Amino acid sequence: MKVTLQIPDQIIRRLRREAKRRRISVHQLVADALLEKLGPEPLTPEQSRRARMRWAGALSYLKEETARINSIIEEEFEELN
Repeated sequence: MKVTLQIPDQIIRRLRREAKRRRISVHQLVADALLEKLGPEPLTPEQSRRARMRWAGALSYLKEETARINSIIEEEFEELN
């Protein structure tokens, strides 16, 4: 998509110098700068759900450790009674 923007001459000169230094087009530098300023796109609800499920699945190895710790706690409380 083509867009017309009014950008001060001083910024345009700096933009051109920086694009040349990086060996990329002015177009690419502007696009990169805008993406950086905008930040990542928010996840859709489905992407968010999938990310949570991957995160929870990554912790499944703790199930046995949690059971072991709970067993120790129960034994200690039985000794106190």
